[in-house]
Amino acid sequence: PDLEEEEAVTPVFTNYYKPSIEKYVNSDVHADLASYKKVFTYDIIAYVTKDAETTTITDTLVPALKFRSAAGEITVLDIGTTEPDHTAEGTVAAHAGAVIADAAVSLDEETRTLTVVIEDSAAYRGHWVQVTFDACIDEEVIDIDDYTTYEEAAEAITDNGLVISERYPGHEGIPNTAEYTIIGTNENQYRSTSNTVTVTPPELGKMQIIKTLQDFVADEDPTFVFEVNVWYNPDDPEDWENGDLVYSNVHTMACSTYGTKTVTIDRLPVGAHAIVEEVYSGARYEAVSSVTATTDILAADVIANVTFTNRGNRSEERRVGKECRSRWS
Repeated sequence: PDLEEEEAVTPVFTNYYKPSIEKYVNSDVHADLASYKKVFTYDIIAYVTKDAETTTITDTLVPALKFRSAAGEITVLDIGTTEPDHTAEGTVAAHAGAVIADAAVSLDEETRTLTVVIEDSAAYRGHWVQVTFDACIDEEVIDIDDYTTYEEAAEAITDNGLVISERYPGHEGIPNTAEYTIIGTNENQYRSTSNTVTVTPPELGKMQIIKTLQDFVADEDPTFVFEVNVWYNPDDPEDWENGDLVYSNVHTMACSTYGTKTVTIDRLPVGAHAIVEEVYSGARYEAVSSVTATTDILAADVIANVTFTNRGNRSEERRVGKECRSRWS
């Protein structure tokens, strides 16, 4: 009798193998980000009980994250009565569905909380609903430009209590969960919390552009220009061509004498592939090495490098010498 009374007062819709609310990031429970500025997609999939009157779904981001979707860009879909199709362990297939037009969506930027309310849930009883929005790392909390090493950035994340490791071994990162509440008939209430999903920023390394001048023949300091593009595919670093362009910039190097000079580029993802092209070396110097070089960022404590070697353009030197002698004559 006591058990029956307890169940009548606090009915709870739970199922360990088929949770009433599920959370995914980039269609999985974990995502390795190509960069600290990479945008990722969260999906919340929740079951509407068969006596639901009002359904409320909330998602509060930890301080290291922020919403990239505005309230009007967040989608709420009715994806039907069929249980979500898991294409592989820990992943969920993309779902198509009908937009729930009467779902009220609000964002509280101060508390970093998304709230979705389906006031009249009777039409969706026994259905699954899906909420989709984009998020990213909040650069005001973790600004990668403030850190020169992965260890410094990771320490900043850890100091905010944002790294987890116990629940999903090997999936350390910035966590997120979603919750929902359903008000049913006879004042029944159902509450549930989703699984935890995580995103992990990349480990960071460095590379150097090494320029060697074999001689110095110009009457002015030469400037060399390099175009640098870095690609990274966190799922398969060797398949960098199908990854993200995580760094693209032009670097210049002025030389005042012969010898070797370097430019260091830091905060590059470990596992990334860099392509560097010397696009300008002036009229008085010619390349001894190839004008294009590649390297891989192999580890945080190993500086990758590309080398370029130039010498004075002898034909240009002879032409300048003739002009000088002609002026002297």
